[in-house]
Amino acid sequence: MVLTTEHISHLQIEKTVQAVIHLMTSRHPMSSGGGKGFAMPVSEDISYPLYGSVHHPSVEDIVGKDYILFKPEPEKGQVDKAGFDLRIGNYIGISDTVIQDLTAEDIKNMRWVKLEDGEPFILEPNPDGNKVYYVPSYESISLSQDLEVFLDSKSTTGRVGCISHTAGFSSGNHIITALQPFQFPLIVRAGKTKLSQVAIRYKNSSYMSHEEVASRTSVDITENGESLMDRLMTPRGLQMQFDTRNRIYRAKRCDIPIDMDAKGTINPEPYFDCLEGNGEVTINPKTLYLLGSLGIIRLGMTCGFLTREENVLTGTGAWGHFAGIFQPGFTGGITMEVFSPSKRIIRTGYKAGTVIFDKLNGYKDEKFDFHTGTYQGQIPPLLPKMFRQI
Repeated sequence: MVLTTEHISHLQIEKTVQAVIHLMTSRHPMSSGGGKGFAMPVSEDISYPLYGSVHHPSVEDIVGKDYILFKPEPEKGQVDKAGFDLRIGNYIGISDTVIQDLTAEDIKNMRWVKLEDGEPFILEPNPDGNKVYYVPSYESISLSQDLEVFLDSKSTTGRVGCISHTAGFSSGNHIITALQPFQFPLIVRAGKTKLSQVAIRYKNSSYMSHEEVASRTSVDITENGESLMDRLMTPRGLQMQFDTRNRIYRAKRCDIPIDMDAKGTINPEPYFDCLEGNGEVTINPKTLYLLGSLGIIRLGMTCGFLTREENVLTGTGAWGHFAGIFQPGFTGGITMEVFSPSKRIIRTGYKAGTVIFDKLNGYKDEKFDFHTGTYQGQIPPLLPKMFRQI
């Protein structure tokens, strides 16, 4: 089950005022939820070295509770219904190797750059994935033992060809994210730029069953007003499909860095070609493409995760997307970020990944509002929000 962020109260922990967001959820789809604790400190202490210490609540304050300690206070818009964004921290490790679970020795042997708050840094791309940046989050996050982090690229990050995934935690409880830019150089700023998003789940908890999703009460996908659920719903989840009948964006080789904090100001012409779709597209090797999905998906009190499976593009080694968390209340088509090491053909109806769903148990129907993100209601594919839309 995914933790949600609706009800706010306050808790005093060792003379530090903490904002506690009760996470109304359950550990299993069939069980009822209870009040769970999500603590967000209001402290202005935001200076953390890579090997710094982290504040923990006393045992008396957290006994019998689930909690998340989040420091410093989130920015406006940083927390969504089912998770939060991570800001780039003050250290960036540079490597050519992907390491799934960093050890202290891995960190010590890496070349690190320290940044002041607001200082820019350019992430250089590599089409073979040989530029890997390890970035501790600006936020320090402590979790109770029965919670786990689900991290993925934000949609905007995926649409410029950058993958992010969890590589571990620093000793200061900062989430270390591995970033791999495949297509473009990216300008990021310490303490400001948000490239990754996080959902918090109970470990080993169940996702929604096939029957729950197929009921269409919280998930539906339609085309021209007709539901596609019977056609696309499988026991493993909702099977997304590519739609190559409309426009397609093909990335160009461009050395001009993209400012990831820009909004609607960048000219897309140096970065993307816009192709007319005719039901089929030939994908060039090691080139980012933005394609649309088949149908319009509508989520209610449900969080979706688009899985990366090795066979979704009829062969191994290709990705059908770089970002895969769907926020509750999202409505629209899905922009798929496609990248392949080999030349291949994609036709309308080809598999584009499977969405599994997590139930939310904390929003009352009459209080639930729609998602208000940049890509709500999009007709895909849509360029990342830094660009002027074509």
